[in-house]
Amino acid sequence: MSDATPPPAASAGHNHDHGSGGPWAGRAEIIFSLASGAFLLAGWAWGRTQGDNATGPFILLLLAYAAGGFFTVREALENLRHRELKIDSLMIVAAAGAAVLGQWAEGALLLFLFSLGHALENYAMGRARRAIEALAELRPETALVRRGDQLVDVSVNDLVIGDVVVAKPYERVTADGFAGLGDSSIDQASITG
Repeated sequence: MSDATPPPAASAGHNHDHGSGGPWAGRAEIIFSLASGAFLLAGWAWGRTQGDNATGPFILLLLAYAAGGFFTVREALENLRHRELKIDSLMIVAAAGAAVLGQWAEGALLLFLFSLGHALENYAMGRARRAIEALAELRPETALVRRGDQLVDVSVNDLVIGDVVVAKPYERVTADGFAGLGDSSIDQASITG
């Protein structure tokens, strides 16, 4: 038998929770990303009718840069503070390069796509983390262990290799191991879905 401990709540590294609490909790990054896409689309469409040098479309593209680059710049600054060069920093350089070349729409598109991908990645990771935490909450606190001729309730944290754990029908399995006596089947739906 091995000690069954729950997984850590968050992975090592930087915290990527860009929610600000309240109704925006966990959604701020996706909202900024979609706003960037909306500004980009509006600026591009307006620019097609007004020409490349119109002020209105340029302002919309600047707003697309601001919305799409907000979390990317924050992440890049955090990475640089830790003396790391990651993809966020490279995206900022690429978007700035597009702006220098006068290709504002292309830079805004780059920031929109990158921020959308980053937001969706964080959303998926958050869902996976919550699912693992919910699964860890299913772990029983105590195990029924055979000690000599007696059955004793022991904290699962106190289990050691070699303990004989008794699994009764309709109870959750308290630790991993091998069936030593008898046979049965186990409902693994909580793990396998």
